[in-house]
Amino acid sequence: MERHAPTLIERHCEKLCLATAVSLAGWLGWAYVAHTPNTVEHAGRRLGPGELNSVILCEARALEQHGPVVAPAPVEIPPLHRQLRRAQREGIYAHDVDAGGPSLPHKLPLATMFGRGHDIPLALGDPVEMVTPLAPFDVRATTGLALLPPLAESSDAARVQSWVHVTACYDSEAQRVALEAAGYPRYASRVHIAAVEAQRQQLCPDDTWLEWRDIRRPEEEIVALPAAAFDDDTGRVLNRAALNEAYAAVKAAREALCRPPFGEVLAGSAPSAERTETGVFADVPVSSIWIHDRDAEPGRTYRYRVRVRLWNRFVGRPRAVVNAADARATTIAGHWSEPTPPITAAPRRHVFLIGPARADDAAMVEVWKWRGGQWLRKTFAVAAGDTIGAVRSVRTDRRDEKGRPVREQVDFGTGISVLDVRAAGPAMTLVCHDPVTGRVVERSQHADLANPLRKTLRQPAAKSAPAEKKPAPRRPGPPDRRRP
Repeated sequence: MERHAPTLIERHCEKLCLATAVSLAGWLGWAYVAHTPNTVEHAGRRLGPGELNSVILCEARALEQHGPVVAPAPVEIPPLHRQLRRAQREGIYAHDVDAGGPSLPHKLPLATMFGRGHDIPLALGDPVEMVTPLAPFDVRATTGLALLPPLAESSDAARVQSWVHVTACYDSEAQRVALEAAGYPRYASRVHIAAVEAQRQQLCPDDTWLEWRDIRRPEEEIVALPAAAFDDDTGRVLNRAALNEAYAAVKAAREALCRPPFGEVLAGSAPSAERTETGVFADVPVSSIWIHDRDAEPGRTYRYRVRVRLWNRFVGRPRAVVNAADARATTIAGHWSEPTPPITAAPRRHVFLIGPARADDAAMVEVWKWRGGQWLRKTFAVAAGDTIGAVRSVRTDRRDEKGRPVREQVDFGTGISVLDVRAAGPAMTLVCHDPVTGRVVERSQHADLANPLRKTLRQPAAKSAPAEKKPAPRRPGPPDRRRP
């Protein structure tokens, strides 16, 4: 075998490899140990991590010397994990509910496949403009006096109340047609009255009217109407369950909300639930509504107006309405009705001029006072400058243990001041000032004696018929002495 002499490369190959390895190790040490390739541009310079920290620290100290350090504004991170968890638990129709669709159960019953199909509107189309409910019509008012049970069980004193019963008619069918014409879907065009509200105006002595004031409604406690609460981040409704419960309560309590009951009456009169003038009865149509004014002051003159509040079917669904603020209201207030004719709340006392008194320039007046469910009467002699009425002892319908009528002290004070007493021939005229109405009125003897109200008050109460007496046994007559 022929041998060749090693070449120059072969003789120095190990040295070349060793030199290359040393050069590579040196470059790596310089590039990644002594000097880093990771640099950023800051203020026109390329800086590494070590240099960047020192430069930022120097700039921060320079800023600290020029002014106070202001803490940065906190950054609010949305709870995306909670939103994802809630979206997974609410079901596949949760988004459609927020868009204005009906609320659907998470689980359908097992017999669903054998029943009717479910109409699930995935979209409502264009947002709708909210419709203001129609105004009631044919508004009327009646008044009366009632003796009500005491408020507390521990109290034995009954309450005397002058009430005003305000009735009206509401066309639910016309309201439904108006909602459908505005683009409401079929499920949202159903009319559900959530409340009946009323206001009154009081007549002043100068024949002007005060401002409208709301009437207290005890039936407000029947259904609690919560406000819609929204999530600021996603716009979802947080109290959807409470709104659904309130909606179900409004539908269940429709009768009490449209026609609230008056309550138990111990004596006197109660509002009538029947309207024979228009043929509308309380137990037939949904459109008959009313409200009771329990705070009317006896003897004052008022006029009333009413309106309805409908349940907002788009509450909590801002995407279904044009104005998103309309989705926050639980109910929608309607238009006010026309005011009723003026009506005077039933007074608890009446005064009639019945004739002249024995004294000169004096007149006899008859004062009737409603007390304990009955009208009591007393006569007084008054002259100019006197106040009609005083405390007198009268006989009532109550009986003592021996069956005799009980006499009680009754205040017949009216507060009416006599300004003048005039005698024109056989008739008399009384000029007086009524503090309730604030007016100066003239009372005529002829007019008061012929007043139908006085004749009604003077009618005697029906007395109980006496017990039927048994016929007394006949005594035997003298013996018959006739001869046969």
